[in-house]
Amino acid sequence: DGFSEVEGAQQTANHLNINVQNKLVSHEMIDALPRIVAAYDEPFADPSILPTYFICSFAREYATVCVSGDGGDESFAGYPTYIADSINRVTGFLPAWLSQSISQLFELYGPVRHRKVGWDEKARRFFAANHMPQNQAHGGWRMIFSENEKAKLIRDSYIDKKHRTPFEEIASFSEDVRECDYLDQAIYMDIKTWLVDDILVKIDRASMHHSLEIRSPLLDHRIVEFAATLPRAMKLKWFSGKRLLRRLAAKRLPEKIIKRPKQGFSAPVSSWLMQPLADMGQDITMSSDLSAIVNKKYVEGLWHEHLYKKRDHGLKLFGLVCLGLWLENAKALHTKRLVSMGAS
Repeated sequence: DGFSEVEGAQQTANHLNINVQNKLVSHEMIDALPRIVAAYDEPFADPSILPTYFICSFAREYATVCVSGDGGDESFAGYPTYIADSINRVTGFLPAWLSQSISQLFELYGPVRHRKVGWDEKARRFFAANHMPQNQAHGGWRMIFSENEKAKLIRDSYIDKKHRTPFEEIASFSEDVRECDYLDQAIYMDIKTWLVDDILVKIDRASMHHSLEIRSPLLDHRIVEFAATLPRAMKLKWFSGKRLLRRLAAKRLPEKIIKRPKQGFSAPVSSWLMQPLADMGQDITMSSDLSAIVNKKYVEGLWHEHLYKKRDHGLKLFGLVCLGLWLENAKALHTKRLVSMGAS
């Protein structure tokens, strides 16, 4: 229930007197997961690939071209991570040991709900990265596996001793705009990384797979450039983001819709990894292809804690499942290519 957007969509449609089409998709998504992963042609583990894939398929029944709101959160500060950046400006002085201790307390004693990320999980992630420099903390809010966890997960033979951390990858973008306001720095980093490497890849692969064309008017360069000139208060103030877009939408929508909290477009993978995805997921993550790269015992530990509700490892395990499926698909394509070359 916490993931459904039907009620909100219906309220908006009723107010604007427009027709809205709804489709209920449950755990049958799981049967489609292998072909969804294959459609992306690269390791890709954002859980929203599931609803994105199905909404593109559903939309194609009614249209060949659709409009997307992608770019609005990045240009006009709609993500909760921007709020975290603001709070970090006040709490960043806390010593690393204290921030880490608070994060561990939330991890050890916070409720394990296997539902959408709650305030407690947000607090855990926040304090885990709170002690970092501003640009690193911004990336840290979205971290799934920490560097320490990756060291336990990945086999030594697969670790590049000269590998760059995600923080190092985005550091150059932060440096490009070091003279700008901290919010503008964070937005610039997201546009250069999160938007182009996740959000747009996700919608492009899913829509093209269903022969659906997506237009993203908020990514018109004139809108992006205009948004970049706005002062911070017109984008983010206290715990409210996208302030200018909300003021614009208020001319056509009621207050209860305008003030609705950001929900995010995701899927209940933590719950599905209990069942019905648990059996298939364990088979894939324990396969020889993936086990050659990752520490099998560490992955078994993740499953044990997740299935017994000691921890919510939904995003970690979903990422590993997607990687395992991608490896299987890549191996099958390679074998098919070799057979084809042999036949020719």
